[in-house]
Amino acid sequence: MLKYYEVYIDKNLVLKYLGYKDKIPPKGISDEVGQCVDESYEFINPIICFDQFQFRLDGGILLPDGSIIEDGHIIESLRRANYIVMAVLTLGNKIDVKISDLFDRNDYMEGMIYDVIGNVALEYLGKIFWQDLLEGAKKQSMGITQSLSPGSGGWKDIADQRMIFNNLDTSSIGVELTDTFMMKPMKSLSVIYGIGRDVKTSAMDHDCAECPLVDCPYRKEMIKCAD
Repeated sequence: MLKYYEVYIDKNLVLKYLGYKDKIPPKGISDEVGQCVDESYEFINPIICFDQFQFRLDGGILLPDGSIIEDGHIIESLRRANYIVMAVLTLGNKIDVKISDLFDRNDYMEGMIYDVIGNVALEYLGKIFWQDLLEGAKKQSMGITQSLSPGSGGWKDIADQRMIFNNLDTSSIGVELTDTFMMKPMKSLSVIYGIGRDVKTSAMDHDCAECPLVDCPYRKEMIKCAD
């Protein structure tokens, strides 16, 4: 299944991720970021490929293709779910090309701004998709976990992304997984969510408290997304 969204890029969040969390940015920087944000929408094409799957607990989370998630944190997160949703989210290739062109021209400042803009847009896309899944879960009297991404947070092995790609046809959105388990386009994200009657809905789509990267510039305080 495919889903298309419009994203909102918060200029203040871009500035925060550029290092202006606790200080006012110079007017020149603020103006440049604002202009880049305004122009960036033409380079962003948000789309999500997703589907829902049944699974079994059999030495781990046994997926439809026969592969098994053996990560203890993920097993504990999903074990109470009635089903899981696998998804790959992407902003498309244009923003990758834009960022690459800027760095190739040695325009490092604007290149960095666009790189952060892409991350903010992808984060927003993840939030609104999670909210849509939450609303669907509520109609079934079910709860939903936070997003679970291989190589991020408590899910240690990035190679587990292969399981998601084996169960979804991501060619429909132009996303591929490389031999080193990186996604192309780069502004893409692979995720799994657990949905079930015995699942307690997460307070947010992603909890930075579970990530060991304490110095990550995108780390944020917990902000409640759901009732």
